[in-house]
Parts: sequence; structure tokens; C-alpha cells
Amino acid sequence: MTNYIKATAEGANTDCFFGDAVADGVCICDMTGDNGVCEFTCSAADYGKCTRLASRHGVRTKVVERHGVFFRVRKYLSRFGAWFGVAGFFAVIYVMSLYIWEIDVTASENVSQSEVLAILDDMGIKSGVRSSDIIVANAENELIVRSRKISWADIQKKGATLHVSISEHTEADGLKPCSIVAKYSGVIKSVKLRGGKLLADTGDTVKAGDVLISGNYKGNLTRANAEIIADCTLIETFFTPFNETIKAPTDETLSQTTLVLLGKNIPLYLHEIDANNTKYTEENYKPRIFGKLPLPFTLSKREYRKVAEKKITRTPNDSVADIRRQIDEYKAVFLKNTVNLKENVKFVSGTDGVRAKVVFTFEGDIAEEMGIE
Repeated sequence: MTNYIKATAEGANTDCFFGDAVADGVCICDMTGDNGVCEFTCSAADYGKCTRLASRHGVRTKVVERHGVFFRVRKYLSRFGAWFGVAGFFAVIYVMSLYIWEIDVTASENVSQSEVLAILDDMGIKSGVRSSDIIVANAENELIVRSRKISWADIQKKGATLHVSISEHTEADGLKPCSIVAKYSGVIKSVKLRGGKLLADTGDTVKAGDVLISGNYKGNLTRANAEIIADCTLIETFFTPFNETIKAPTDETLSQTTLVLLGKNIPLYLHEIDANNTKYTEENYKPRIFGKLPLPFTLSKREYRKVAEKKITRTPNDSVADIRRQIDEYKAVFLKNTVNLKENVKFVSGTDGVRAKVVFTFEGDIAEEMGIE
């Protein structure tokens, strides 16, 4: 029996009661008797018959236990508070799903994620906007119109997340006209012309700033485009003083958290932090339900680190070491896309510090865009 009841029967005519019940098709199981009280088991569907037959014979019945899925479900159905809470939870999830709480942007090399988000924000598309208010086709066209670097845009709504993918122009169509000038001085090794009028070719020696490809082609302004590989020479100077006062970070840190909801900043702290003589880092993160559904707000945490003036006295060797650090940083930032990079460093020590003249030689793309007025 899937759903069954254990009950007791008490009275002078229990034998007649059980006999009539069996005759009436009731399945009686596990019947035991003690001190004039009989305990029996029957299906939940047959218990109604048992109570009617017991009443005819003057026998009192009483339910002792209920078993089965039906009784478990009925038990929880009676708990209105619990069901109201469950219904409320799913109602909140449903309402939240009607809005966009996260915008995921797949950007490109020359069009950053922040640039795309800024354009969308200006269009009224941001965290907290109703999903039905976003007309995808119009939004895609607006992205292309507002940023002439974007050639194609794809926007998809998936639940509470808006997925935005963009592709930038690879051809001159729709972009501002420009010429190509030399970023560094050198001797041209190869030219791959993609647009514009060629003014310098393989084997030519050029100086930084020289126009290599003109955007004025047959009287029409166009966008010059080319890859120009050259053997380059670049001269830079560096200096480190013997005595210097700097602002150095200390071990003292302070932090504050702000809740960002629908464009509003809600501070989660009582007192403002004095940001004077500090350096801060900022981290933004979006809490999620069950690690998946983003909540409709962002938490922004700023950590402030106190700085204090520190006097530094260097020896000539210390100054040389600092200049070498500067040279390494310069190469990592400005010459990272070059090959066959070499350097010739000449140090000169003076009364106030050490100076260095560095001659860099390398092979790289010297093409740099210059707008046509």
C-alpha cells in the first residue's frame, strides 16, 4: 500500500466490525489485539469505509499513524508561511529576470570595453534597465554610428545578462582620413601598403615624423594604412639624482566599501577617509546568487595606503642601478613589440647625480597614424 493508515478499534463488537469490513472488500493487515483494543492497518482509501462500519457496530476507531506521499504533501501544503516564502523567492527571481543586471562586452584591440560601456550608458543601456526596453537592432546600429571604429556589433539578451560583441574596422571605410608618419628614425626594410599614396619605399632612410604614406590619394582624402618594417635607431637620456625626497607607501592602510545600485553610490561606511597623502587601489565586484545569477548591485572597495616623505641618498652605484631599472621599464612599455633589440649605454656622473645616454637599435613597425586636417 502506497498510502496507508495504522489505527485502533475499541468496543464490544470488534469481531463483527472486522468481519463486515473484510466482506465489504477492505484489506485489513497487521491486526493485533490487547486489553480490548485492536490495532490494524488499512489503505487510506478504505479508512472511510472502516469508520462507517465501526459506527454501525458501536466501535470507536482512532488513527495512530499516517504513511505515504499523500500525507507528506498534505503536511507541507498546510504550512502557508513556508509556501509563501518559496513563492516570494521565485517571484523575486522572476522580476529580477525582467531586468538587465550585467553587461558582458567582448571588445577588440583598439575598442576597449570601457569605451563600449560608455556608449551604451549614454544610450540608456546599463545595469538595472528593463530588458524589454532594449531594442537590439537599434542598439547595434547606435554603437556603429557613435563609434566610427566599430564596423559590426552583435547584442544578445540571455536572462539577466546582456552580451555585446563588436568588431572594429579593418578597411578604410567610414573612418577619418589620415597619413602614416615614421614613429622612429631608421632604414626601411619592407613595406606592406594597404591604402594611401606611397612616399617612402624599401631602402630609404627616414627620420621620426617624416610622412611615409599620404592619405591624399588622387585628390581624395582617404585613410592610409600600411605595415612598414625598419631597422631603427632611438636615442634617450635618463637621470637619477644622488639626493631625492620621495613619497613612499607605509604599512598603514584604510578601506571603505560603496554599494552601486542603478547608478547611485551608497556608502557602506560611517566616516569619510582623508585621502591626502595616500595612494589607493579600487576593486569592483558583483555578488551572485548561487554563484550564477548576478545581484542588482555592485560593490566597490577602495583601499588607501598612507604615504610619507622619505629622503633617499644614493651612491653612484645606486644611481646606476636605478637608471638600469628605468631602462628596463622603458623597453617593457615602449619597445615591447620590437625584435633584435640592443642598447648601448653611456653613464656620466656629475655633482648632482648620474646621467645616461642610451642608443637603442631594433627592428620594428614604424608606421604611426597622423590625422589630416
